[in-house]
Amino acid sequence: MLGFMRKCQVMNQRKAARKRRELYKHGSLGALQGEKKREVIGALQKLYGNRCFWCQAQLHDNPDSAWKQTIDHHIPLSRGGPHEMDNLRLVCIRCQGKKGNKMPLEYIAILHKDLL
Repeated sequence: MLGFMRKCQVMNQRKAARKRRELYKHGSLGALQGEKKREVIGALQKLYGNRCFWCQAQLHDNPDSAWKQTIDHHIPLSRGGPHEMDNLRLVCIRCQGKKGNKMPLEYIAILHKDLL
């Protein structure tokens, strides 16, 4: 029974990976690189300020900083989120690593646990 469940899990992961590739290829934003990525970051900075969406830390462009800015899918692509502007958030590299592919409410629970 465990082998069957593992096969199902692997199939779901492959299906999610295919969906991510298709979204990047055909999505409204495409792959975020170079000038397009800078435009998206600029738009997110105007929308949310230059602060991490999750921890509100001041973000920097410096690649060596713990508060380096990066883009996060609010609802992860692997969990059905769209690769569109309204699903993107500007976050620090620390929060991005902690959030992974968690849904927003799952990550909020982790943040509150860390604060207690």
